[in-house]
Amino acid sequence: MIEERHVAMKKVVHQLKTTFNFPLEEAHALELFAREGDWQTIVYASHVKSLEVWEINPEYYDGLRRNLPDAEIKITDTWKEIKRTQKKYDLIVVDAPQATYGENNEHCEHFGLLPDIFRITNDGGVIILNVNIVPYGLNEQPLWRERREEYYKTHRPEKVAFDDVIRHYKRIFKENNVSMRWYLFQQRHTKFIYYFVMQMQRLNK
Repeated sequence: MIEERHVAMKKVVHQLKTTFNFPLEEAHALELFAREGDWQTIVYASHVKSLEVWEINPEYYDGLRRNLPDAEIKITDTWKEIKRTQKKYDLIVVDAPQATYGENNEHCEHFGLLPDIFRITNDGGVIILNVNIVPYGLNEQPLWRERREEYYKTHRPEKVAFDDVIRHYKRIFKENNVSMRWYLFQQRHTKFIYYFVMQMQRLNK
């Protein structure tokens, strides 16, 4: 099962290196919501120059240290840390929880992180988001459904078309004075969640 989890990220790494000639070996990488780092982070960790991981739950620290011995580990709230960090990265992977979460369900998936992610991404950097195309159990969680309707500006949050996803994120990029040089989708082992991989380029530099 663990190996199955790794397949999608292995494919992403291969495409970054071969199709897009992205200098992964020179990249300073950041993983948000890292948990124990064994689902995907462990796959690309050996391919990057440096790796920092953020995880809010201290119970995952030992697992992170075991799985990612060379990484800089921060036990921190990603939503707060991204506001205060002054560092910049070349590769940012966002494996946010699905549905709503937080003390008051104030967060939903990765929604709202992108403006801050742009700030801490170097020009030409790659951003990888989880995009849930057909969320499981959405109808049993009305707040999650409402948040997806609002974020994707759709009346069908239970199934978001790829073209709509692309238009949505390109609009966010444009609003923040950045462009999407290229993108790719890679289906994860869950089948309904895809890695949405994008290269960011600043406009009017």
